[in-house]
Parts: sequence; C-alpha cells; structure tokens
Amino acid sequence: MDSDDTLDPYLLELAEWKQKKNEAEAKVKSLTAHLTQALQDREIRKLRTEGPDGILTGTLVTPSVVEVDEARLKRKIGAKVWHKLTREVLDKSKLDDALATGLVDIADVALCSSEVPRSPYIKISVKKAADK
Repeated sequence: MDSDDTLDPYLLELAEWKQKKNEAEAKVKSLTAHLTQALQDREIRKLRTEGPDGILTGTLVTPSVVEVDEARLKRKIGAKVWHKLTREVLDKSKLDDALATGLVDIADVALCSSEVPRSPYIKISVKKAADK
C-alpha cells in the first residue's frame, strides 16, 4: 500500500466531504418525499415562500413516459412491419456462451473490441482503528 504524507490531508478531506454529500443527499431525498406527498395531498402544484435571497418557488413536477406493450403492438401490426421498426443488438450473455462453447473465437471478438476509458474516481473505504 502506498502512502504519501503530503497527500493524506486531501484523502481525509475528500472522505469527509463524501460523507457530508451522502448525508445531504439522504436529507434531500427525505425532504423531497415529504414535500411531494404534502403537495399531492393538498392538491397544490406550486408553493411560494420568502427566502433569504428572494421569493422561492417550488413546483411539483409529475413526469410520465409512454410505455409501449411491444408484444401486443407486434401482434397488432404484424411481424413484417415490426421487423422494419426494430433492430438486432448484441446479447452479451449469448456471446459469452458462444465463446465458452467455441462457436465464436475470442480472437475475432478481440479484433472487434476496444476498451473505452471512463472518468477516474477515488474509492474511499474506511477500516476502523480497532479493526487494524
């Protein structure tokens, strides 16, 4: 395990702020649930109050999405039209099975694959002093 005394304060501060962030997110979730329920119960869509920086307005947003019963639609419009509206995608679990059985060569998959980098992050884990 690497250690660098010049970086220790940054790690400690990061851990502290992540903890505060988690506590804040939990509080926001709780307050949001409470206020949402109260506004729905009272059939209020907008709430205004005086805040330290001016008038604060909270608007109850109730988003929705349209979900299509694809099996039913496919039966309704027919397989020929359905095929024109859909596309085939790779099922990675089936690819894994094909690799395991030898149906597909790993070299072919490697030639057609690339690693996509993601944003780096720091994982914080805490081991209590008594657990050392």
